Amino acid sequence: MLEDQSVEKIIQNIKSSQLSIKELMEYYLDRIKKYNTDLNAIILLKDKDTLISEAVKKDNLKETHKPLNGIPIAIKDLSDVVGLRTTYGFPGTKNYLPKKNSLFVDRLIKSGAIIIGKTNTAELGVGGHTINRLFGPTSNCYDFSKSAAGSSGGASTAVAAGLLPFADGTDQMGSCRGPAAYANIYGYRPTPGLISVDRGKDRKIPVLTTPGCLARTPNDMAFLLDEIVGSDIKDDYSFDLNQSFKNQKIDEKDFINIKIGWLSDMNTYYKIENKILDICEKQLKKLEDLNIKIEKLKPDFDHETLWSSWITFRSKSIYDDTLAMNIKDITTMTYQAISGAGSSAVSSFFEQLRLISEHHSNVLSQIDHAHQLLSSTTNTDTIAANLMPWIDNDLGDGTSKEEAKCKQESEKILDQTFNVDGTCVRIGSLRCHSQALTIKLKQHRPLEELEKIITNAHEYIQCVPNEKLATNQYLHPLHVSKQLKVFVGRMRYINENERLLTLFTIGDQLLWGASEPLRRMIRLIHEHVNQSAALSNCQSRC
Repeated sequence: MLEDQSVEKIIQNIKSSQLSIKELMEYYLDRIKKYNTDLNAIILLKDKDTLISEAVKKDNLKETHKPLNGIPIAIKDLSDVVGLRTTYGFPGTKNYLPKKNSLFVDRLIKSGAIIIGKTNTAELGVGGHTINRLFGPTSNCYDFSKSAAGSSGGASTAVAAGLLPFADGTDQMGSCRGPAAYANIYGYRPTPGLISVDRGKDRKIPVLTTPGCLARTPNDMAFLLDEIVGSDIKDDYSFDLNQSFKNQKIDEKDFINIKIGWLSDMNTYYKIENKILDICEKQLKKLEDLNIKIEKLKPDFDHETLWSSWITFRSKSIYDDTLAMNIKDITTMTYQAISGAGSSAVSSFFEQLRLISEHHSNVLSQIDHAHQLLSSTTNTDTIAANLMPWIDNDLGDGTSKEEAKCKQESEKILDQTFNVDGTCVRIGSLRCHSQALTIKLKQHRPLEELEKIITNAHEYIQCVPNEKLATNQYLHPLHVSKQLKVFVGRMRYINENERLLTLFTIGDQLLWGASEPLRRMIRLIHEHVNQSAALSNCQSRC
């Protein structure tokens, strides 16, 4: 059976033509179809015909020089693959389509591997169990009622169940090692930098998280590691090992003078079942027999302080990855719909339109006449065929009350203090407020990264590509009206200034503001009163 064969053996059989890549692909796809429904390990899978076609193409090319030629692999749903969604198991990013591959994914493809889909993860990669709101939990392959651990539980289960020959993962606090232990396979958290990551300017994540590997044997893992390790200019922490994992030959003499620090249960601070401790002690005894020195450590630091510091550091690191922490200044131009001024403003607007329509012949022939007509028959709040560059009261310092609210509400929502300034304008749209934002960043972030951050912020946010067709289709009031989604587009850096970001946003302020929820509540109350009255009448008749 192929699931019992090593990766090395599979590769040899492909090279010798004893096994075709098409046969290999069909085998794994059949196993996925048979077992994945219960396991929920692979949550995104390319179309079968597409994958078979890709396998046939590789058979015809006979790229035997590529180390992983034809080997299928699914990528943990925290890393990017062009053509596949990266959801992070999070509803807010369920439709995110990356424009480029993660660095190690590019290396896998270059080595000949076929990316077939995505493996399940804990939501946003945070948690000791693999469960999220998009795809649900991954089951333990030995007992469907048990946990697969996390956050790489989808990958570990897929490997253990023979749905994949090996898999990638990520590891911060055991996200590869824990799932590997639960699945009775091998998990590896390499030294940060051994597998390159495009971290941008971030200097905290490398300390916390690194890509890792899962496999049924160390030898299988070596074949995967050889193809994904190595330095990259995009990762300042990366380095080259300059040696092959799969060519390593280990002799007993290699263990001389090696020391292993054994923390056990950290002086009983971290409770571990006695049976597990016994297993660990037995395995450590075997290492001692190989002349490895086992040193039992009893650290005297304050465990509570250490744990608190770790959680604070991790939380800050995650929070720092938001756009808010990187903002220095915001200049905004808001374009606010008439409905933002209340029902009287809307009524006045339609009255102004009526005046124009009654004199349409003159209006159509003479644009100036329309302006004269409106200015002579209405007050200074004329909005039809017009705009109002002042909203609400004059604060006496050259700004309006509405403009002051922009700063106050931005700082309140983002929980940050930075410079916010701009101009608020009333326009002739009936509903949906929009904003043109110019944001000065503390440091440059790639546009794709910013798009990911914005998309992650809320499940109702949708990024629109900075293209004419997409902009004209989605980024205007007529499209946005009566939708809960807030659309973000026209995102770009100004005049090649890598810290001066501009973008355009639009949302239905009636749905996100007070009036629409209030209207719905009144309607519900009204319906309840009517239902209660009807029930009372029925009871009285009965």
